[in-house]
Order: sequence, then structure tokens, then C-alpha cells
Amino acid sequence: MKISRIKLTNFRSHVNFSEKFSPQTIIIGPNGVGKTNIIEAILLASTTRSHRTNHDRDLIAWESEFARNEIHLEENDQKSIIATFITNTPTFSKSYMLNNSPKKASEIVGFFQSVLFSPESLDLVYSSPSLRRRFLDIILCQSDRHYLRQLSQYNHVIRERNKLLFYLNRGNSHVDELQFWDDKVITLGSDIINKRANLCQSLDQSIKKAYPLVSGTKDKSEIIYKNNVNPEQFEKTILENRQREIKYTSTLFGPHRDDLLFFLNDHPLSTSGSRGECRSFILALKLAEIDYLTKIHNQPPVLLLDDVFSELDHDRRSRLADIIENQQTIITATDLDNIDKKTIKTATIIKLTPNP
Repeated sequence: MKISRIKLTNFRSHVNFSEKFSPQTIIIGPNGVGKTNIIEAILLASTTRSHRTNHDRDLIAWESEFARNEIHLEENDQKSIIATFITNTPTFSKSYMLNNSPKKASEIVGFFQSVLFSPESLDLVYSSPSLRRRFLDIILCQSDRHYLRQLSQYNHVIRERNKLLFYLNRGNSHVDELQFWDDKVITLGSDIINKRANLCQSLDQSIKKAYPLVSGTKDKSEIIYKNNVNPEQFEKTILENRQREIKYTSTLFGPHRDDLLFFLNDHPLSTSGSRGECRSFILALKLAEIDYLTKIHNQPPVLLLDDVFSELDHDRRSRLADIIENQQTIITATDLDNIDKKTIKTATIIKLTPNP
């Protein structure tokens, strides 16, 4: 499924934007003209979430009452439109439509898939485990609607269980009340752990092939899913740590505390990898993500390259250009200087200029 057109109304800095997109599209312009806002609009239609803010009000242009994000898609002879509406008055709301029919967010996620690689993607290496868990969850939500429901239910269960642990700590509840929430944590949590672990296995197999292509080296790359509880020992672990959890008023075991570990030549990437090696690793990870989503959906996702060519040296830019040749790719850059000539030759170029 490919993006054929994007229409934005009062979305961030775009009061009225409408452009056609091709298999290779390059959006150029100085910083501050809204290049990343277009990338954000695509991700919003694909995942129903922004990668830049947790506050949807931020997506509405200054002093505007609403924003509209419209993504036109084509697959063979079939055409679809995903529209997102965000209103700020009289009360805030966010709604979705697919081909003019109202839809829930869960019905929009994964209708088409996208993969983002930006300078901020390096945060996957250096930032907290929550960002890496979110990376896995976004992939799984785009490929498994049941997982999206499971994850939502699990997060609700953790919130309710933590409230109960707080009341138990204060002596306002009885410990027997935990059994109901324990059962749900174990059932939902075990499924989430297993699905994440299976995803990581697939990503690991792909990244071992992708990293040499990106880096031009024979270095060994590896990713490992680190869960803090064995699903087969989940119930035993919770029972053994019951008093500890009551003391800290927090659920200490489950997929909400897991992590994704990156290794290069058997050493932790975050402490031993150079900046260039980290860029190559994350780009290879994104290619592994593309490989996984392609296998699940029998079609490649849209690849979004947001201001990354300037971060790569000539050899890596050339290798990336070869990799994306048969992939719908949307690229943003301040100019064309750092983009491979082969990519420029076949791409549609959209020029953004500052508002007068």
C-alpha cells in the first residue's frame, strides 16, 4: 500500500497543504518549514499516535479550532483515505474515518504500515527501556490487532493492581483481593512477553543480514529481549514477592519492566559502539522492522527518512540508496546535497518555503 497524496489542514504549521507523492519523494526546505510535520502526519495515520508529543492539542495550528490529516492510499486498483480530525472547541476530541466511515483508533492502527528512521531514532540505544518497549509494541500493534487489545487491557490491569497495592500498604484492603488482578497480569503478561520475544527473534535474524549491508563490515550484531520474569514462573515470582510489591505499592514483575538489548561484536552497543556504528545498527534495525512487517502483510511498509542523509557518510548514503530502491520512501532534507544522485533522479521533489 502506497501513499498517493497527503492533505493537511491546520496541522501544525500547515494551514493548507496538498501534494501528490510517488514511490520516491523528497521534501526539501530550510529548518522550521514543516518537513517533519508531514512525517508526523503519516505516522499519525499509521499508528494513531505522534512520535513527537503525547498531547494531541499540539497538532492543531496556532489559534485554529481544528486540524485535519488526510492520507490517500493506493494498492493495485484500490484506493483508500484515512482521515484524522482533531478539534479544540468546545471540548477536545480526536476521531478517525476510513473511506468516509467513522472508525475506532484500533481499527485504524495497522491499516497501512510505516517505519521511521530519524536522528532521534538513536535514542533507542541510549534512552530508557520504555522507549525500546514502545518500539516493539508499535511493530506488534501494526501487525496484530489482538496484541493491541491485549496491551491496552494489560496497562489497565497494572494501573488497577497498583491502586490495590497502595490500599494494601495503607491497610485499607485485604490481600485476597489481589488474586483477581494477579490472574490477569499473568495471563495477559505472559502472552505479551512471548509475542515480544518471538518478534525479537525475527528481528535478530534480519539484523544479522542487514547490518553488514549498511555498515560495509563483517561485524556481528545481535538483539536480545530481556524479560524480568519467566512466564512459566510468573505466578511463583509474584507470590514470593507479594510483601515487597505491597511495600513499594507497585507491580514489579511483568512486560512493563522488560528491555531490549543491543550488542555489537558481543559488547553492549550503548557503551562500546561509536556514533557511526550506532547509526548503522539502528538503520539495520529499521530494515529488520521493514522485513518483519513485509512478511506479515505481504507488502512493504512506507519508509520515512527524516533528515538522516546528512548524518550518514558517503558510503552509507550510497548503500542506503540501493536498499530503498524498490521501497516507497519519503525523505526530508534541507537540500539535495547529501542525497544520493541515483535517488534524486527517480524521485518527486517537493519544495517547502517559509511562510511570508
